[in-house]
Amino acid sequence: ILKLLGIGKQKTKTVTFSCNPWQAPAGGSDCEKCNKDPMKPCSDYRCKSLGQSCSLLNAGTGKETCVWLNRDDVTAPTIKPWQEILTKNYQYTSITPCPPGPGCWKITGTEKGGCIKAFTPLQWGTVTNEAAQCKIDSNHTAKFDDMQYYFGDSNLFSYNHSIAMSLPGPKNLAGEAANASAPELKNNGNYTLFIRCKDGNGNSNDAEMAVSSCVNAGPDT
Repeated sequence: ILKLLGIGKQKTKTVTFSCNPWQAPAGGSDCEKCNKDPMKPCSDYRCKSLGQSCSLLNAGTGKETCVWLNRDDVTAPTIKPWQEILTKNYQYTSITPCPPGPGCWKITGTEKGGCIKAFTPLQWGTVTNEAAQCKIDSNHTAKFDDMQYYFGDSNLFSYNHSIAMSLPGPKNLAGEAANASAPELKNNGNYTLFIRCKDGNGNSNDAEMAVSSCVNAGPDT
């Protein structure tokens, strides 16, 4: 009976917490609540705290009104590589064919085979067509909320998203601990990272943008 009930068994689960700035809920279904107190005009702060898509009209007139802008927006953000932020002497190369999604790209460097030199700083990023949160993961996931890390360790809604990394070589991965703010890389020097973004109305990419690179083996000098 004890065995059937599972009594005596033990299971360990690791839970990771991150402390990020508070963000208003997606959408704007509560925007109008700011207009319902006739004795207390709506402020820009109160309005925008009710939803990411809330916006204050008639500011400074005494007839301020909080409304849900872009209520009919049902399109996920478009994602493109951020050229200007990429570390010097590296480049993005588009990969085709690419599964359905925002795109597939490879970061190539000056090392043999276009790989990145191990343990050297690499900064890169993405640009979205609207203010958005972006997440990144080294594993395939079904949706935005399943992804573990915020891009660049920031949950802010922005048009530009950057991340700085120093990738180890394939010989230096044994025993590496997962970083709480970035994906753990452990693919023998060939890395692929997946990215999705979500706008203020809660629209997120169904498929992932894929960014890949290879890192040459080398000691940490």
